[in-house]
Amino acid sequence: ILPEGQFPALAQFLQGSTFDTKASMREFYFKSSRSFALYLRPILLAVPFVFYKEDNDIMALIDLMKMHYGSGKDPSTFKLPQDIEDTLSKTQLPYLKKDSDDAQVDPHLFEFFVYHKMYRRLDKGLLCCNESVSYCDIDHDLISDALVDDVEKIANEFGYPKIPIYCDERLDAALMTLDSTWNRTTKRISDGENLAFNIKEMKTGEQQDWSLGYDSLNKLDDAFFRRLSQVEIPSIMMY
Repeated sequence: ILPEGQFPALAQFLQGSTFDTKASMREFYFKSSRSFALYLRPILLAVPFVFYKEDNDIMALIDLMKMHYGSGKDPSTFKLPQDIEDTLSKTQLPYLKKDSDDAQVDPHLFEFFVYHKMYRRLDKGLLCCNESVSYCDIDHDLISDALVDDVEKIANEFGYPKIPIYCDERLDAALMTLDSTWNRTTKRISDGENLAFNIKEMKTGEQQDWSLGYDSLNKLDDAFFRRLSQVEIPSIMMY
């Protein structure tokens, strides 16, 4: 037996009335906007999210949110730029307004809209934090091959034709230093001078087993942290 409060919804279903999912989500967020902003906004502001390809609409939305709330402004002063509004779906836009005839979107509904889009892309692996252990990619930190190939042309355009020569000389010197440091480090390990490495001879005598020695740390024993479980960002952003 259904609770009395669910009778109208059941009656609409039996009559074939369409359930407006977006409107229901909007009402839910109006009730929960404070909690979402309290827990998700700090993540949005602190985590350097990146999309797997450039010029995507989600990054424009994230940057807009970071620019507004990162400068200490409150939701009441939020204004959606026209160029970003033009990228939104015409069917979605009315649900981002408190009243359909409002000139501006509701800041709380828009914030939820951004979190929803972020969650979907995080869940698909399209949006990530490049500085995280799971998604770090050295390609994001390197200059593109196209710029490297045109380095002499670019240097000449800016009037510094000798920069590539200086860079080559500096790189050669850095590589020599690296090789020297590598040889010195491995020799100290093999001679037993580096006490941070624990080397143990295997029974066969042909191989060595090694491990790193770590300074003892005080074990974190706190009842609060023991009860916390490890979760991923998409799980936090689920609503």
